[in-house]
Amino acid sequence: MKYLLRPFQWIYTIYVVAMFFITMVPIVFIYLFLSLVPRNPRMIWVFRVNIVWLTIWGALCGIFMVTRGQEKIKKGKQYVILSNHVNMMDMIMLGSRLVHPFQPLIKKELLRIPLFGFLLRITSIPIDRSSGESRKAGFKTMVRRIETGTSILIFPEGTRNRASTPLAPFYLGAFRLAVATQTPIVPIVLVNMRRVQKPGQLLIKPGIVTFQILDPIPTAGMEDKDVKPLLDKVHKTYWDYLLEHDGDFKGYQEERELVFKGK
Repeated sequence: MKYLLRPFQWIYTIYVVAMFFITMVPIVFIYLFLSLVPRNPRMIWVFRVNIVWLTIWGALCGIFMVTRGQEKIKKGKQYVILSNHVNMMDMIMLGSRLVHPFQPLIKKELLRIPLFGFLLRITSIPIDRSSGESRKAGFKTMVRRIETGTSILIFPEGTRNRASTPLAPFYLGAFRLAVATQTPIVPIVLVNMRRVQKPGQLLIKPGIVTFQILDPIPTAGMEDKDVKPLLDKVHKTYWDYLLEHDGDFKGYQEERELVFKGK
């Protein structure tokens, strides 16, 4: 049966991608205007525009988002915002739900995508992951952004998790940033993302994704020695939440025990 449905899935996928770029065209002109606005108010308006744009796009495509925990992000505070990373839809979902001045850390290759790359250039902090100098410069930029009132969004897995497990290992960078700036960490968990697009596949399906904001994790008073324990704590928080709430990961309890025993 799935082979009979495959042509329809491809038609739907092409439709979803086409509608994304078609609805993006007027947004480019709005972004051009917003590029003249100072960064913090610009980022708030960017994401207000995104909510309208991507809600319309999602409704046209049958892709919907349930948002929970927005009240945990306080106006006027800065955070290191984290999210699990499953597929190319993640950035779209994140960019359509947070009305808060933040900039995502992205790989510079995304800037090459027509139109979408232009939007990212205005809103994001791009780095070349193959260059140590670029990573150092990116870290300094993120510190400056936090000091001037902008939160930072990072995917701590570094890239999309294409494995069948709930999470890939986390990199230390986001946690070093949070400790260096004494900035609280806000974990965001995207639940059921694999129902919409499975890792490593182009095909997209209609569905409902949950955008869950968890309680902020303070870093005040932490030092360099606390970075790794902080990473372990946050990784476990994500893993446990996905095991409990994401239907794709039922039955991973035994593997969880092995992971947290260091095996």
